[in-house]
Amino acid sequence: MSRGFSLAGLLRVRQLAERRAAGELAAANAAVRGNRRQREQALAQLHGTGEDPVDSSSLLAIAAARSAGRAALADLQALDARLVQDAERAAERYQVAHSELKAVEKLEERHQQQERTEQLRTEQQLLDEMAGTTARKGHT
Repeated sequence: MSRGFSLAGLLRVRQLAERRAAGELAAANAAVRGNRRQREQALAQLHGTGEDPVDSSSLLAIAAARSAGRAALADLQALDARLVQDAERAAERYQVAHSELKAVEKLEERHQQQERTEQLRTEQQLLDEMAGTTARKGHT
């Protein structure tokens, strides 16, 4: 008679934890990529078209735009550093969750192997008994 894996509930919890950690890691990596795209766009805008100012008001407008662009770029660079840290922490959490899941999966594999071994042993005993009964009937 087969008995169930006693840690099946823990296995399901670890599977869910790994999936959640994988989702968090994917979201963190997507945030880093998105921020880097924004930073590249801000940098491209900061370099601008290279137009020469025609009067003092144009010069002031270009200077103000570049100043605002540099501030935005600095903000995006600071955000990038934070997002990269978040992604690294998410990767660490995923690695821990994955390792914990693998440990329980190995226990489940060992349990299944023991169950198969016990089942084969039982079948062999039945076959031996049947062969012994048949042999005794044949000698009588």
